[in-house]
Amino acid sequence: MITNSKIKRLYDFITNTEYGDSEYWYIIGNIDVLKIFKDFDSDDIANLGSEVLKWNSEQIEILVECFIYGFKDEITFSKQSYFLTFLLANLKDESERLDILENASDVILKGEPKPIELLNSIINWIEVNEHNKMPYYNIQCSRIYEARKLSTEYNIIKQKISELRQEISSLTISFQAFDEIDGLSDKAINIIKRFTKEDFEQLKLDLILWDDKELEILAKVFSKGDSNGNLLDDNYFYGYLFVLLPASTARVLLDDMFYFFENQDIAFELLLQIKSKLNELIAKRYIERTTYEYWVKEITEKQKNCVDT
Repeated sequence: MITNSKIKRLYDFITNTEYGDSEYWYIIGNIDVLKIFKDFDSDDIANLGSEVLKWNSEQIEILVECFIYGFKDEITFSKQSYFLTFLLANLKDESERLDILENASDVILKGEPKPIELLNSIINWIEVNEHNKMPYYNIQCSRIYEARKLSTEYNIIKQKISELRQEISSLTISFQAFDEIDGLSDKAINIIKRFTKEDFEQLKLDLILWDDKELEILAKVFSKGDSNGNLLDDNYFYGYLFVLLPASTARVLLDDMFYFFENQDIAFELLLQIKSKLNELIAKRYIERTTYEYWVKEITEKQKNCVDT
């Protein structure tokens, strides 16, 4: 008996319509299925993984077809992509798995990075059955290998970010002494120096999960430099932190903004965001009018030679 109401709704919809024209699922049915699936959270998806393995082949085929050919939005698509990966890794029926490999490998490659354990399981199945040696499945198998490569790279990036956050979190304990003790930020700086452009892009996405104190310490790490006085020469990310932090903390970053502002070109969009933050600071009276006018002038000059990204 299905106890999850969302899964039951999905199951009932499929079973009540499963004997209809197959084109229905390709043209219209997938839209209705995705309307239901859109509301699934991670727990619902995990429960669906347990339940779907009990479904009959026709019901699984319908779900697979809807997930391959249906599209509602990017968030739902990522969930579809993940679940097709799950099915390819866990279904027992060879024909069902080959159907997913043949028709869904491009969907699996897209979306959020997939769990390595699922991709390893799929690749093990591919190689044991030598599907990778069959010309017919060559492109499909190469996409699965590419998906594993991307997921491996993603995990490495996430590990770097986790290492950085652990160090930043430890520094929040010494927050009061941060500006007084030389070398306190050296370890964090050495971690950041290993970051690539891709690492920073992922860090930007992850920072919404950091608390304000962690963000402030991260900004201080950028502006304080190491024990030899070497700054992290990255005005883009410092500017991004200025935009992200609450106004009460962002105003402090202005003291060191000069060092970063003059170093490199800054994207036009980021300049607009910095100006918007300045508008917030002046409106809340965190900065004087002279300070505001100075930075607006600097932004205007910077915009003349800004980069488009």
